[in-house]
Amino acid sequence: MDNYNFKKIGGYTEFFKEDILNLDTEGKNHMTKLATISMSGGLDSTTLAYKAIEDGFNILPLNINYGQKNVIELKAFKEVVSNMKDQFGTRVLEPIYLDLNKIMSPIIESWQKQRDSGKILEKTGFEFYTPSRNLLFSVFAVHLGEVMANDKSLLSLAIGLGIHKHSDDIYSKGDYWDITPEFVERLDHLMELNDSTKVSMYAPYANSTKADIVKDAIRLKVPISSTWTCYDPVKTKVDKTIIKYTPCLECEACKERQQAGEEAGTKDINDYYIYLNEVGLICDKD
Repeated sequence: MDNYNFKKIGGYTEFFKEDILNLDTEGKNHMTKLATISMSGGLDSTTLAYKAIEDGFNILPLNINYGQKNVIELKAFKEVVSNMKDQFGTRVLEPIYLDLNKIMSPIIESWQKQRDSGKILEKTGFEFYTPSRNLLFSVFAVHLGEVMANDKSLLSLAIGLGIHKHSDDIYSKGDYWDITPEFVERLDHLMELNDSTKVSMYAPYANSTKADIVKDAIRLKVPISSTWTCYDPVKTKVDKTIIKYTPCLECEACKERQQAGEEAGTKDINDYYIYLNEVGLICDKD
């Protein structure tokens, strides 16, 4: 993972101190608004980050490997953050990659077996439900963001959540419990207990649809084709070592992305791909 040039969790304090001294060419500290945003490399979290920049925040991108198919998402995350740093400069802080794979992988593997057996779909109504995912993301985002805010002498911190209302046509049972406006409100209320730093949730799309996010993505010039959405990617071997990953077009996420794209006026929104080598390492191939 060292070739990704991401700061590791073990060194984040040293990174914060260094970055504070280099926010602009004069060496002055002008940061007043900070949002920590858990970014998967997906369309929702990427658009959220662009929206936060528009709303005046500096952003701290956080990518969490909790045992999922993270290498594909990590490639997307790397590309969108690189694009944002080129466009917005020091307003996008160096991303943090938090690797929980060793801890979470056995748990996720057990959950995957339950999913494959049909138990998860039968119990929750959602085939790809992951327990408390946004709650987990929020906890780490608050922790890391508060360290940064305190080191920077900021009085407040925003925690970004790229959640939105699901399409009733595709998600017949409605929304996951941890993407609802009530979830955001409850977390906001919980954060009021923090008497060290004023922490608030930043979820501008909580009452919006995926189509609203796509419309904003187009308006904000988000690199949509660099984002990843599919839950069950199709693998195609293109040579001895390189595998091309494309969206399956059949999972709930693909269908919702397609529907949202068409509603927003773009029909080729699922025309994207990522190349990896056969052992799962990121590679660049045009």
